[in-house]
Amino acid sequence: MPKYKPIESDIEVLGSSIISTINSFPDKRETELKQIFAEHGIKNPNEEEWYPNEANLAAMSTLYEKFGAGMLEKIGRDKPKNIIWPPNIETAVDAVMSIDEAYQKNHRNGKIGGYHAEQVGKNRIELVCDNPYPCPLDQGLIEGVAFEFADKTAMVSEIGEECREEGGEHCTYKVDLY
Repeated sequence: MPKYKPIESDIEVLGSSIISTINSFPDKRETELKQIFAEHGIKNPNEEEWYPNEANLAAMSTLYEKFGAGMLEKIGRDKPKNIIWPPNIETAVDAVMSIDEAYQKNHRNGKIGGYHAEQVGKNRIELVCDNPYPCPLDQGLIEGVAFEFADKTAMVSEIGEECREEGGEHCTYKVDLY
């Protein structure tokens, strides 16, 4: 039984998001990754087609079991380079604040949760993540976005009282941009 499940059963994910996951792995593992997605019903994904997020999340569960949290963090860090991203991003604050907009553009058909950002200081943002994706993937995604646009560096840490990996409904992250 997959560890990660969609909030609603009709949710779909854009193929470019799945392809970005596959592209996060070394070329020599591409066939293996495609096989994992195929085992869950996603064969030869196309960037512009939509796929059941239930199958995508089942594949994420397999990736977590097979490769561990570190690989999911890497997949998340690579997402900003490979998915539809909002235009006109000028600063790291803009980028982190737009994560939810990008997430929404890559999913459709119901309640999908999100990345709810609040700027709590000039260079500090808190994000509450209540989506069905693995926490390590979320942390990697936030880091990838922050590092992609930060002037020098960024620090991302989980600060919440609850965590989805431990049965909570959401995770909260603090992002400091330098």
